[in-house]
Amino acid sequence: MDPLEAFSTSYSEARKRFREAAERLGLNLSSYPVADQKDDDGSPLTIDVAIGGNEKAESAVVVSSGLHGAEGYLGSALQMAMLEGEMEALRSGSDVRIVLLHALNPFGYLTNRRTNGDNVDLNRNFLLPSEPYEGSP
Repeated sequence: MDPLEAFSTSYSEARKRFREAAERLGLNLSSYPVADQKDDDGSPLTIDVAIGGNEKAESAVVVSSGLHGAEGYLGSALQMAMLEGEMEALRSGSDVRIVLLHALNPFGYLTNRRTNGDNVDLNRNFLLPSEPYEGSP
């Protein structure tokens, strides 16, 4: 695959390509909608998860993308290159389990923002549910 072909031009295109590639390889594919957030076409924003490789492997490699929204383009392209390259580790006979988490911040990816739909930087806010926020707005 030409490296530039791994890149998508939008969250919607990246999501579609990720899901199609995972399905083509027979990976276990799940989608997790993010609150009531919608794509431009009205479809739900989701975090998609593809799992492959040896179900009994003692180790797993986890590759995530898009935590900081606008960075989703590169992370998604790397995941696409992995899927299109049909990595040997994705096959059930390997000794590794592969977990691909696509677009951890789909709102940020869609809108080219670092924050999610609640204006939260997911890599900077680590409050527990009982902890009050006491900082700058």
